Amino acid sequence: MSLALHEPRRDPASCDHEDIEPFGGEREARFYRCIACESVLIAQAGHLWVLRGPPGPENQDFTF
Repeated sequence: MSLALHEPRRDPASCDHEDIEPFGGEREARFYRCIACESVLIAQAGHLWVLRGPPGPENQDFTF
């Protein structure tokens, strides 16, 4: 039996997004996911946008 250890996600603000994987495109836009911080990167017409996900559950407020 093996135990999979979850590697902590890198902080998207300090990540250099060197390890990315493509996951689609639409017209001129190409979409990528950063393996290290799990951000979504969009490349289009010489521009790069980084969409950062919400912080982990340990940083979220679940009170209503």
